[in-house]
Amino acid sequence: MYCPSNENKDKNKAFDSQDLNIELPIDAGNKGLHELHISWQVEGINYYFEKKIFI
Repeated sequence: MYCPSNENKDKNKAFDSQDLNIELPIDAGNKGLHELHISWQVEGINYYFEKKIFI
């Protein structure tokens, strides 16, 4: 998760495609605009997803 206004608020988490739920804890002081960036690869093909989130 990328925070455009403050790189110290960025969060990174690796996950496995077999994970049904993925949790990314957010600190109470981490309010504002964030961008969720997810990239993965399946059978040699790269995929990317991006979503703006306001906390």
